[in-house]
Amino acid sequence: MKHPDTAYTSVQQTERTLGRGALYATAIGMVIGTGVITMTGTAIANTGHAVIFAYLLAALLMAVSIIPYSYLGGTIRLEGGSYTQMALIAPKYITGISVYIMLFQVVIIALYGVSFADYLLELVPGINRLAVEIIFVSLMFFLNFLGVKTYAAAQVIMVVIMAAALTLYAVFGFAKVDIPAYFTAPDFFYGGTGGFLVAVALLSFATDGAKNLINFSAMAKNPTKDIPQIMMRSTLGVGAVYAIIGVVSAGVLPVVRVAGQPLSKVAFEIFPYWLYIFFMCAGALFAIATTLNASIGGVLDPMIQQANDGWLPKIFMKRHSRFHTPYLMLLLCYGVSLVPLILGLNLDTLSNCTVILMRAQTALVCFYTIRLPKVLPEVWTRSPMHVSDRKLKIVCIATGCIAVMQMVVLLIDCEFIELLGNCLLLGGSMLLAALRNKKAVINVSYEKI
Repeated sequence: MKHPDTAYTSVQQTERTLGRGALYATAIGMVIGTGVITMTGTAIANTGHAVIFAYLLAALLMAVSIIPYSYLGGTIRLEGGSYTQMALIAPKYITGISVYIMLFQVVIIALYGVSFADYLLELVPGINRLAVEIIFVSLMFFLNFLGVKTYAAAQVIMVVIMAAALTLYAVFGFAKVDIPAYFTAPDFFYGGTGGFLVAVALLSFATDGAKNLINFSAMAKNPTKDIPQIMMRSTLGVGAVYAIIGVVSAGVLPVVRVAGQPLSKVAFEIFPYWLYIFFMCAGALFAIATTLNASIGGVLDPMIQQANDGWLPKIFMKRHSRFHTPYLMLLLCYGVSLVPLILGLNLDTLSNCTVILMRAQTALVCFYTIRLPKVLPEVWTRSPMHVSDRKLKIVCIATGCIAVMQMVVLLIDCEFIELLGNCLLLGGSMLLAALRNKKAVINVSYEKI
């Protein structure tokens, strides 16, 4: 059943200017982050040269997990992105809990500032770390303040340069790999079946992210056609590129020298120094920048809708007269992201205090999408994404189980403080949702296209 207090209205004033190029740049930027730079070496430590197949399988699993997001994203324009998606299919209280989990996750933005400073300090030792972190985060927020067109232009430029750097890494490195010897023991399936499965689980996080393109539905020119295709193609395309990068990372130097090491170790080996500097700047630094830029842009429309529905103060809906951006919402997120940087908190631990709940939210979306024929019967029947109820259930249950398995991997690798953080965050979100549940009125804002 729909919520008894549901109304269908739009509060978004976002310019619908994102075409396929900008959406591809956004999706690729969300997938390619620090994961490929840091997790490739960890995966090699678990499975050696079989990292190529670990990447391909991880990308395939993540592409499958996108399908439930495509069902709704390919049927209607979701004015509030992932929030509207959850509000449509889940009970009101569950929707409220997800609102506050999302709000607390804004603190992860600070982690990108730390990662950016880590890599920049490798290139320019001695510069002030805190200044770099604050300047970088501030610049990304400023880009989003200037509006959708500025955001999109910056994202496209950064993604093109980043793609060039990763392509150079693959081309220069592949020429130095002994391909016939690559697929032989003992370095192939280095850690056996168990090690391979661990590598797949780890790399699923490096190939994830494209499903968040759903948050740009209100800004897209043709969301129902473009977003499902681009989410899927970006995940599989980046996964294929990652597989080649994995071959280079594992095959140029002996496995024992690159196991657990970042890509910079192999990059230093295969590039002349000036190209190594370019790779570190355009590959590593732009990977962080594109992910952060898309992360900031992706939270705005969902949070505006949350404020409109009463979960957050309505004052945060106020937009700038010239750029039409929710500047108070941006200031809120900006302030939250600066606090842990200024206080010097352990951001790895802080971010890990949210990742289990992030996977839980993914699992809930997958499982609750089974209700799509009940909440939007007529619209769903006419949707180009329409499938039989039986197929819908099979896909949603399978993808939900993938998210649950990821949660299990995280729980096994979780330290006590991180588990405690997830529990406290869940408890706080449940309390806030209970306090606001009666006052909040869900306006499931969507547009039939």
